[in-house]
Amino acid sequence: IFDQHSKGVRIVKFAHNSCTLLACCSEDFTISLCHLDPYSVQTILEGHRGIVRDLDWSIDNSMLLSAAEDGTARLWHCDQGVCLRVISSSHPLTSVRFQPGNNNVCVAGDDEGVLR
Repeated sequence: IFDQHSKGVRIVKFAHNSCTLLACCSEDFTISLCHLDPYSVQTILEGHRGIVRDLDWSIDNSMLLSAAEDGTARLWHCDQGVCLRVISSSHPLTSVRFQPGNNNVCVAGDDEGVLR
């Protein structure tokens, strides 16, 4: 259905309470936001300089949080397709999550076993 990535796709996640909006993170250093009805790529989020390992939707699906092997977590505005904030680490990041009740709090994990 979709072939926008030039390398492997690591994670695919549907938005909260949505059967048609999903995000994909890839080994090509990008994230794509896609719609299933109709089939379309809404946007490609570019900015990471390493494989994107994880992503998480905000409660209201307006933002996306991503973690990459370049040691950065990025906060994206989904409708505008822009990076709002970059959080740097000295180690590759492997996972990220928004706190379920508060979009202002997030946690990132790295390949050294540290949560930030």
